[in-house]
Amino acid sequence: MDSVGDTRKPKIPRLISEAEITKLPLGPTEGFVLSRIDGDASVDEIADMTGLPSDTVDGIVASLIDQNVAEWVEPIHPRTRHSSIPRMTPPRGTMRTKPPPPNTTRTLYDPVELEEPDVDLDLERRREILDTFYRLDDMSFYELLNVAEDADKKEIRTAYFVLSKRFHPDTLYGKKLGTYKPKMEAVFKRLTEIYEVLGKSRQRAEYDAYLKLRKRTVATQQSLDEGRRQAERIEREATAVVERVIIEPSPKAAVQPEPEPAPEEPPPPPAEPEPLREMSVDAKKRQKELLARKLAAATGRRMPGSSTAPRRPPSQPTATEPSPPAAPADRDVLLRGLATSLRNAASLTGGVDRAKRHLEDARRSEADGNLVAAANSLRLAVALAPEREDIDREYARVSKALATSMADTYEKQAQYEERMGRWSEAALSWARVCEGRPDDAHAHRRAAVAMLEAGVDLAKAKHFAQRSVDLLPGDARTHRALGRVFFAAGMTLNATRELEQAAKLDPSDEMVKNLLRDLTKKK
Repeated sequence: MDSVGDTRKPKIPRLISEAEITKLPLGPTEGFVLSRIDGDASVDEIADMTGLPSDTVDGIVASLIDQNVAEWVEPIHPRTRHSSIPRMTPPRGTMRTKPPPPNTTRTLYDPVELEEPDVDLDLERRREILDTFYRLDDMSFYELLNVAEDADKKEIRTAYFVLSKRFHPDTLYGKKLGTYKPKMEAVFKRLTEIYEVLGKSRQRAEYDAYLKLRKRTVATQQSLDEGRRQAERIEREATAVVERVIIEPSPKAAVQPEPEPAPEEPPPPPAEPEPLREMSVDAKKRQKELLARKLAAATGRRMPGSSTAPRRPPSQPTATEPSPPAAPADRDVLLRGLATSLRNAASLTGGVDRAKRHLEDARRSEADGNLVAAANSLRLAVALAPEREDIDREYARVSKALATSMADTYEKQAQYEERMGRWSEAALSWARVCEGRPDDAHAHRRAAVAMLEAGVDLAKAKHFAQRSVDLLPGDARTHRALGRVFFAAGMTLNATRELEQAAKLDPSDEMVKNLLRDLTKKK
């Protein structure tokens, strides 16, 4: 398993001649691998989806390249696990929108905003304003000024004045700006704040220290997000494979005579199975027990942990006596269980226990001190073997250890964001601290306060504030934070109760006095 920050580039194959594919003498295995090439999944990921060894998948892709159907290309995005990635090209004539700026993984804005009528700005100027406005919270001060991190004061001053002229609305006096005017004002305000920080040695040193912390946390989160996406893709693909096995009739079944049904109305299409979701250990245990009973009843096989008493062999359905269809809930359970069986049955696929491989990768990464890579490997192992509670417990343990190890970094980051008044970022950082320190009352209180200041999710703010009160009931600040949440939510009685308790613990708190006065006026 490669560590976070590894800059080695993987080999990436891409299909370049889709018309020639139909002429190739492809067997079932080659065709199945070819169907998994979606432009994002790596060779190792395709192997995880199909159960085939990585060498086999790599060989099939190499054969496509030898037959001039594919080629190697450079990677587009950094990945946490480096290996070959097959990629298909879009058909000729496909229209492409302008790609988002580097290091962004989301659509920045609705393209309709570019078409706003009655605005005296050309298309490129509109793009510049929108791209900058919607990335204000993602770009570093240096990136926004477009200068190097070691730029001197003169370079910073020059960059500031150049951009100020580009984004100050007064420079376009008399022109119709529409919704672009408040966006330009927001960018100009941020540029001024940046100039004030980077123009002073002490403040710049504080920001540089914060930027170093943020680079680490962003890299960590991006790696974890990529690991989660890989695991979710494996879960979706495995379920799709089993769907085809169950739903599509076999060639033998197709030639058997069947009575022609004559329903008055066509039957409704089968319901789509729900996507796999993360489940608790208890939920997985219950699912496993239910699956064992269902499969035992359907196949007559004795499942692990079941009674050793002999069973009567199940009756075989005939052509005139079709098996009744499974209920939607039962079918979903069967799908999930069979997906696990196919993923782990090396005798069926010629593969290996890939969950075991990821588990071994995780142990090596943890021994090397790379908890991010260990967590990602375990997340993939969970996706491949969701019924294995031991892997689930390992994933929970490593994830907790990672959160604990990052708590100090997130705390320093949150403190700086608070000082700068960047409450949305501070709220997220304090929430990360709470993940690593579930018993830290002060972190929970500050997470709640940051959410209040940012005006986001009062339900989560209430959760953090209530937890801080439970952990530290004798602190006036925890009751004040919870009272403020209730006050913002319009819950007058609850707010009064908590604020009165805060006033008893600290009679000199002016904020509490003012809030109680406002509550009295509302009654």
